[in-house]
Amino acid sequence: MSIFAKKQAAGYLKEESDKHIQNVRIDIRKHKSLLQQISIIDLTIEDLAVAKALQPIIQENIEKIYNPIYNHSIEGIRKVVDMTPIGLDLERSQKYVVGFFDGKIDDAFAEMKYQLGKYYLKVGVEIKWYLCVNQFLMNNIHDILKQAFKEDKDSLALASNVLSKIFNLETQLSLSALQELQNEEAAMHEMNAKQNIKQTIGTITEELAAMSEEVGSSVADVIVRSESMKSELEEGLHSSINTTEISQKGRHQLDQVINQIAILKDSVFGIKSSISSLETNSREIGSIVEVITSIAEQTNLLALNAAIEAARAGEHGKGFSVVATEVKKLAEQTKMSSSTITNLVDTTTKQIENVVNEINNVNSQTLSANQNVQDTVKSFDEILTASETSKKQNERTNQEMINFTSILKEIEQAGLKVAQIADQLNQTMQGY
Repeated sequence: MSIFAKKQAAGYLKEESDKHIQNVRIDIRKHKSLLQQISIIDLTIEDLAVAKALQPIIQENIEKIYNPIYNHSIEGIRKVVDMTPIGLDLERSQKYVVGFFDGKIDDAFAEMKYQLGKYYLKVGVEIKWYLCVNQFLMNNIHDILKQAFKEDKDSLALASNVLSKIFNLETQLSLSALQELQNEEAAMHEMNAKQNIKQTIGTITEELAAMSEEVGSSVADVIVRSESMKSELEEGLHSSINTTEISQKGRHQLDQVINQIAILKDSVFGIKSSISSLETNSREIGSIVEVITSIAEQTNLLALNAAIEAARAGEHGKGFSVVATEVKKLAEQTKMSSSTITNLVDTTTKQIENVVNEINNVNSQTLSANQNVQDTVKSFDEILTASETSKKQNERTNQEMINFTSILKEIEQAGLKVAQIADQLNQTMQGY
């Protein structure tokens, strides 16, 4: 302010800027697009000379311009102006703003903006806060200039116009650098992402191919085993069928045994009845023999009496004596025969009793055998039921094994297809 305290004449700033026209320059050799930007906003050498003339005012009031922003409550704003991470303390940060008015635009100037953009990208400066800071700075500077040229409207208008162009270029350069860096970073991220994706997909496809081969090998092995199990199941099914047939045949034979035992039982009962009748007849024969023996004894007694009477008759009784003798012989023979028959009858009766006992024993054993056979039949029925159940289960298992083998073959084909796709994908990614 004191610099212009005595110079409030109209057009003073233009006169002062003419003194610096030889000390300002635009010298761009590398950043050709910067020349286009300067041309578009119509930033001239004369404008740079005006900026150089304004620099003392900016330098004198830099704390009023810069410090309110540096100490702002919003972190995003402080992050734009706090450059301590790159070695610029408050004083040097203030000098950076004063440097806007150096009046020199060259490749070093553009490079400095590029490096600042790199810093902004690194610390995560948001564009909205950067624009706020630029507007904040421009407003503060404009307030200072209004005080400096409150009596010189022409100088204030010229200063405001140049201020607008300088901050316009500053914003363009910083945002352009930031955008370029963001694009580079995005391209780098994209390239890294592509590389990572390529590497990941390559790894996945290799693992997938290896896994598919391993699965295919395992499935093939399982198919071989399942085919073997299928053969064993078929053999088991045949065995179950044979067991069922044998059990049915055994059941039929048991039915025949039961019938034969029933016939034997009936035969034993008939024999027992016949022997009982024989025993009765034997007893009747014994009774008859006893009668015959009694008759023989009486006949023998009569023959003896007849012989005695014949002896008494003398010569007349000789013929009767001969008859009596013959009758006596016949009676004795009859008695002897009766005795023999009696012995035979007794022996027969005893044998019949023994036979009856044996038959009773046979009958008891037949009944026991019949019960055992009935139990065996029950067991055979259970075996038949179990065999039928086993047969049906084996049939179901065999069918399931056929289905399982079919599914495994489909899995094997799918695994081969996956391996082919993985190989194709890997080849595709190699050229990506």
